[in-house]
Amino acid sequence: MEYFVFKLNLEPKTLQIYDYKSNREQVIAKIIPKGLGEIFSTYEIIDDSLIKYSDEIDISEVANSFEYSKLIELNRNIIKMYAEIVNRFERGEGINYSVEYLEHRELLKNYINDLLLKFPFLKGALESKENVFMVDSFSKIKMAVTYIQRAKKIEYFIKHFPKNESKSEFIYDKRKEFIYISTKDAPRKSVEDYVEILQDKINNFSSNSNIGRVTINPVYEKFEFTGLYSEITIELVYPNGDPARDRSRAIEAASAAREIRKLEASKNEKIDISKLNDYYQEDAEKGYIKSITSKGKKIITSVIKKIVL
Repeated sequence: MEYFVFKLNLEPKTLQIYDYKSNREQVIAKIIPKGLGEIFSTYEIIDDSLIKYSDEIDISEVANSFEYSKLIELNRNIIKMYAEIVNRFERGEGINYSVEYLEHRELLKNYINDLLLKFPFLKGALESKENVFMVDSFSKIKMAVTYIQRAKKIEYFIKHFPKNESKSEFIYDKRKEFIYISTKDAPRKSVEDYVEILQDKINNFSSNSNIGRVTINPVYEKFEFTGLYSEITIELVYPNGDPARDRSRAIEAASAAREIRKLEASKNEKIDISKLNDYYQEDAEKGYIKSITSKGKKIITSVIKKIVL
């Protein structure tokens, strides 16, 4: 079967924890597979080098669970109680948390924990930046707000869960930190979206995973820039393995997760992007390029590397 080739890149903090330069083989062959095995529900050892991971999420199972229904009910009630506490405070009656309010807070906390234990992928919901429950930053009424916001984020996550995120399947290569995506599962036109979803799933567990946050970038077989642009934005990730020539030294020295470079043409001029082909060829072949855009539009003409397994 034919597969697209992608590169899994860990962030600098994780590499430093495991002393990647001295323990590269152990990180690639043992630590990363262990971390992926904790995140994805099913894995199969194909041979000494290859492991297949898969995961399928049934969001209806979460939505129909007892824990989720109790979470919604408790949160709805405690939000009403919170509004009453705020109203009394604004009338000059001070802050008074009733016994019922405190009991609801404790129950809500417990059901959130139970739900996360039963469906660990929901941890990603808590990293959402959505303002699901607005609170005045100067408000003195903070009791239970954290749990109200967590419950609202979980509710938002479930209601807006995309159907195409339900299943993931990939092969990890313990020799190269490569990830292989079947061309059957994700044709060229959708494989980068498929990988973006896969990357998000892994990063949902960044707070308690042994591999932290990752980026998954294409390994290009052919890579070419063409066209004239007034501005170009190039995003590179921290170079796992051997840094790609001199241009990776700054991001490595700073232990930065990624580097974003913006090139702007002189007034009334354009940048001939073809002149950058050779400069970024090695980064493209090693999987260190996250994106190259002009005013938000992708401008890479490329062929992602394929292998047959």
